[in-house]
Amino acid sequence: MKTNIAAILLFWFAACMCLSAQNVNSGFVHNGVNRTYIIHLPPTYTPNSQMPLVIVLHGLGDSGNGIMLGTGFNMAADTAGFIAVYPDAVDALFGAAAWNSGANPFGSADDVGFISALIDTMYAQYHIDQNRVYATGFSMGGIMSHRLACELSNRIAAIASGSGTFATSVIGNCSPGRSVPVMHVHGTADSVVPYDGNTLLGLQSVGATINFWVTNNNCALTAPASTPVANTANDGITIDKIEYDLCSNNSEVILYTATGMEHTWLQPNNDMSETAEIWKFFLRHQLNEQTVGIELGQPPLALQYYPNPAIDNLTVKVNFSNAHYLKFLNAAGQTVYQQVLTGNAQTVNINTSGLMPGLYLLQIQQASRLNTVKIQIGQ
Repeated sequence: MKTNIAAILLFWFAACMCLSAQNVNSGFVHNGVNRTYIIHLPPTYTPNSQMPLVIVLHGLGDSGNGIMLGTGFNMAADTAGFIAVYPDAVDALFGAAAWNSGANPFGSADDVGFISALIDTMYAQYHIDQNRVYATGFSMGGIMSHRLACELSNRIAAIASGSGTFATSVIGNCSPGRSVPVMHVHGTADSVVPYDGNTLLGLQSVGATINFWVTNNNCALTAPASTPVANTANDGITIDKIEYDLCSNNSEVILYTATGMEHTWLQPNNDMSETAEIWKFFLRHQLNEQTVGIELGQPPLALQYYPNPAIDNLTVKVNFSNAHYLKFLNAAGQTVYQQVLTGNAQTVNINTSGLMPGLYLLQIQQASRLNTVKIQIGQ
């Protein structure tokens, strides 16, 4: 009996360990330099999960551990089901670790090559979804994110920068070769990375940064939609969301202008959580962008869904030859319904009567592509 009890306890301990989030300190040698990083695995991770990857880049003088603690991406990863990785910079500028982002003074580390090698390593070790790799960062990490959008656009689906504009040395040579979804958050009172740019540091203004991506993404020349974020925090900051969403290949450019905000990362006790909004933004994009997900050569009605908006029930008819599973996610990236798909033609009925009104995402996973459709629940 004691042996049986011990075996049962060991089984449950192992099960609890599998279902708990974990941080892994890791590293490898790149170009003769030891590069280090922290990996956060959510509790739902399994070797066959094929989860999205979010690369989070720290600012000047900080570390992967520092930005992990300061942004709350671990909590978002645990809730939404993605892997977060926090790499460390190595160049010492002003006696502090810095990314070779293109800002003055220039660093010498091959950080673009390091991030590319990191993506390869994460795929080899954790089987990430290479179609859903994202980069974000604060300050110099944000500046580096813009560089990655230029030079690793074939590997990174979308980027989000917090308080870090384009480096002048990078923007002049930036040719991504595709439309890159970009989100940018910046305070008008930022004295470290000024909203209007800094010639000495080789930094573009927020306006020039956004204009570059609007042009690159072939966004419509009409005035962008501007929406104030509800001002409820009484923190002296007011935020306006400016959206350029009529862009090629379903890309978009979003700017959050935070009037009165200094050089900081918006927290849940502000009018919005920067981390939460970044993940919502990433969730809408993957490298192989498809709004309705119709593959060339397949019938034009390979995916049908109705009604939209849905009130009590959503009917989805799938006629993809290689569809694997269906997921229905809320705006926070949480899966509210999922089903394994078998066969060529299936009809799935999703009960939506208990869901909160708002925007949801319907995803159909094929062998090599994730197809995404926006669904409105409620009137």
